[in-house]
Amino acid sequence: MAATEPGSGPTGLGDVTFEQLGSVEVLQAGDDVTVRGTLNRVEWPEFSSDEGDRTGYYLALRLTGTSGAYVATYTPRNVRKVTALADAADGLVKALNEGQRSFTLTAYPTKEAAEANDGGTRYYFDLSGVEYAE
Repeated sequence: MAATEPGSGPTGLGDVTFEQLGSVEVLQAGDDVTVRGTLNRVEWPEFSSDEGDRTGYYLALRLTGTSGAYVATYTPRNVRKVTALADAADGLVKALNEGQRSFTLTAYPTKEAAEANDGGTRYYFDLSGVEYAE
């Protein structure tokens, strides 16, 4: 799996654009990903049915990899979320807690493996170079 900066323009959820989320640089070396830049606090009612995840900081990443693959990560409320990698080609958006300095994302070859949390490759995202702006 490869992680890069998102595209530009609308996120596809409401009126929020990738530019409103902030400006980041994504550097990857194997399964270690470093993110640097600024994330903005955004009100985004369409982001989630969970009211607690509708305002805050969001990191958008463009993910590419093997056809049919899935990724899994946790929300700020510690709910595991599984997403088809194909759905993240334009930008996977990860909600973050203010000041969060890291997270992991695991890539799986199939939906079944992802749902069963069977194997997979874990990617570590270092956010120590991210500023959380108001």
